[in-house]
This record gives sequence, structure tokens and C-alpha cells, in this order.
Amino acid sequence: MKIAVILPSWVGDTVMATPALRSVRQRYPDAHLVGLGRYAPVHLLEPLGWFDDLVNHGKTTRQRLTCAWRLRSQRFDLSINFPASESAALIARTLGAPHRLGFDSGLNRWLLNDLEPHPRNIPFTERRSEIERFLGLVQRLGCDTSDRRVELRSTAAADALAQQSLAQCGLDRFAKLVVVNSSGAVAESKLWHEPHLIECCRQLAQRGDTGVLIHCGPGEREAARAVTQACDHPAVQSMADWPELPLELSISLMRRAAVVVSTDSGPRHIAVAMNRPVISLFGSTNVEPTRTFNHPEVVMQEPLACRPCWKKECPLGHHDCMRRLTPERVRQAVEQVFAAQDAAAA
Repeated sequence: MKIAVILPSWVGDTVMATPALRSVRQRYPDAHLVGLGRYAPVHLLEPLGWFDDLVNHGKTTRQRLTCAWRLRSQRFDLSINFPASESAALIARTLGAPHRLGFDSGLNRWLLNDLEPHPRNIPFTERRSEIERFLGLVQRLGCDTSDRRVELRSTAAADALAQQSLAQCGLDRFAKLVVVNSSGAVAESKLWHEPHLIECCRQLAQRGDTGVLIHCGPGEREAARAVTQACDHPAVQSMADWPELPLELSISLMRRAAVVVSTDSGPRHIAVAMNRPVISLFGSTNVEPTRTFNHPEVVMQEPLACRPCWKKECPLGHHDCMRRLTPERVRQAVEQVFAAQDAAAA
């Protein structure tokens, strides 16, 4: 049996799809499983070993359809669409599998022939987690949906690069490593108030036994560098000037962290998948659609009448949902995690 899986586009969605992907492999242990996705999903999933082939199908619709037409000759028996988009359904139709599973959204009912209801008409605050939604999709194939834990794996090469990078910036000498991420989000409204971020990092650095790493991606180097310079403390470093920032490096760094502080973005999900304690800061979004089931997260979100607004920029201009998450509250949450860890180790 040959199965094509059209993967989610974003890092967080890909991580949240891992319980369903794991279940598909368990349901079809002898099938030839091919995953189609963008660069990030392909590289996230490769170390897990669930796929016989992972194909980067490109960014544009034209590139994706060209890739699907090229793979059509493999004569897939089944295609599974994790994105609900019509363009993803068109890819499945182009692949030519007789059984095409996906979500009932838009024109998908004419492109796919096995449809799972999509909760577009349900308020975000009342929806199931994306993890459960993806599991509901593959349940239609008889897959087991009992294990909701997300999963990623680091590689030996990434582990070596992480160790080298931490040593070069001096953070390997600290007993505790806190990875702080206020990047990786497509919406400005998801970012933590920068003065709060700087003050929290300064307070953590003053502990003496704690190193703080400002996480960033290739397009966020300038912002991370500015935070590090403003902190002006040897215990606060960033990835801004590291020559290589592959996605696999983030996985390995999260695995080393004593605790991760993150906004609602892809790095948050990576940290959860590595079973690290995560303090998650929510502003314009709400935790429910992306709730996780690994190590319990510490979720911080303000009960404001204007949130969640799901807007990319604060429509009222004050961004109180993130400004009211003070550095003292976040630092205290980190201290509580440290205290629990120390008590468990005693």
C-alpha cells in the first residue's frame, strides 16, 4: 500500500500533527509512506523515521502541483490531507489516489472523497485542540487516537552543534539554562512587550547559576541582538550571531533547557515536544485550540474583555494582553519550576 501525506505548513501545526502521524504509521506498518511539505515540516519529521520518503514540494502552488504531478506515477492508494486548504486538496487530487481523506472545507468536498467535519463555524475558545482535530481525521482510517503526546527527536549533528554553540557563548558553564523565545510568530500581537522581556532576562541572570539564551530564527537576528545588548549581562546571550541556525538546532537547544519561556509560536511547540517545562505567554490568541498534553505547560494569559482577538496587530493600540504579563510574574513562574526541579532532585 502506498500512502501520500500532505503535511501542515507551519512548525507548530506540524508538531501538533505528530500524534496523528505516529498513529498512521502504527496503523499501516508495512505501507510505503510519503510525506509532502515545505522545508520546515520535512526537516522536523525526518529524524522520527516514520516516512519512507519526505519530499519538499516547494512554497508556491505551482511548485506543489508540479511535484504532485511528478509523483502521480507512484500510484498512491490513499492520500491524507492535514491542511484544510483547497490548494492542499488540489495536490491530493493531482496525486490521483482513489481514497482522498481531508477536512470538509470550501471546495474540498469536490476534490476529496472522505471528509472529516471542519470546525470553522465553532468559536476558537470552544474548539478542540488541533492535536485532537488531527487525531479525529485519522480515526476515520481506524487509527488509535489515545496517545495525544507530541513528539520530535534531535540528531547527533544538531546536539554537537548545540554543545559547541553554548560553549562558545559561555552558557555551558551555568547549572541551569533558560531558553526565552519571543519570536517565531507571524503576528506582532503575539510578541511579548520588549521592555518586559529585557527586564525578565536581567532578573534571571542575577541568580548567578542561570544562563539565559534568547532564541531566534534566521530572520530575527536583529531583534535578538538588540535584546541581548539591552540586557548587558554575560549570562544573557542570543543566537543572533551564530553562523548556523538550522531548525534541528532549536530542537537540540530546547532539549537542554531547564525551562523554556515562549510566546505562542513554533518554538513553544518544539519545547513541548522535547518534554521540557514551558511557560507559555498568550496575548491575542487563546491556549485552547493549541492545548498540549505532554509535560503540563504553565499558561499565562490575561482575562481581558478584548482578548482573544486573533488579530495580527492590537486593534485598540494598547497591547494590554501582553503588557500586563509583567516580568516579575514570569520570573516567579520560572522560579517555581526551578523549585520543583530542585525538590525532585533532592
